[in-house]
Amino acid sequence: MKKTLQIALLFAGLFLGCGQMESQNANNDLVGTWTEGNKTFTLNPDGTGSSHATIKIGAFDTPVSIEGSWMIADGYLYTTVKSSTLPKQIPVGFKDRDKIVSIDQETFHSIDNQGKKHTYHRRGLR
Repeated sequence: MKKTLQIALLFAGLFLGCGQMESQNANNDLVGTWTEGNKTFTLNPDGTGSSHATIKIGAFDTPVSIEGSWMIADGYLYTTVKSSTLPKQIPVGFKDRDKIVSIDQETFHSIDNQGKKHTYHRRGLR
């Protein structure tokens, strides 16, 4: 159970949240590919997204890929898993939300559900 929670929290960090900005502008600002450490995620303009990372399961580094959907409402980015390469740890239908602290063309800062702060860097241009 603890491992499932840790992986769920990783997912939360892969798809990020939105803070005090108008939803349409936030959607436009978040579209693109973002990285933090070994995590990379892409948010598409049509509300779909994907994320890729390497996570530790027991003694092994295990790659994980997730496909899902995202939307911004009430200052948060809500995400839903549509497919997962680790469905036992990150099941289809898993939902999460996170909050953005700030965003610009190169970086954005967020806080996940556990209060952990993240800094993501845009990869390439939109």
